[in-house]
Amino acid sequence: MDDTNSFLVEWAIKFLENKDVIRKEIVNIEKNIGEFDLVIHYKDRISYFIVKPILGEDIFNNIKNEQYIGFFILNNPANIKFVVNNWGKLVNFKFLSIYFVNPFSNSDKV
Repeated sequence: MDDTNSFLVEWAIKFLENKDVIRKEIVNIEKNIGEFDLVIHYKDRISYFIVKPILGEDIFNNIKNEQYIGFFILNNPANIKFVVNNWGKLVNFKFLSIYFVNPFSNSDKV
């Protein structure tokens, strides 16, 4: 599971860097800072990312409402079910982004 998480962290970094190629707002990227897998320093904010293959209840211990938070999780039924079941808690985080990713797919390249 650790190899999967490491791969997803590197994949997330590439994704965020490619997404920022035009705006050039990323100042610095740090890995494994406290309970977060990625901390992205933008010109106007700091975003904290949790990268997990499968989400669990423990994520609620690590996030605060005033933070810019993002999750990179695998696009699978377990994660979709977790998000649906915990939607009432998740909607209270006003700066939350959830990325359902499938980097291991041979057919989907979107």
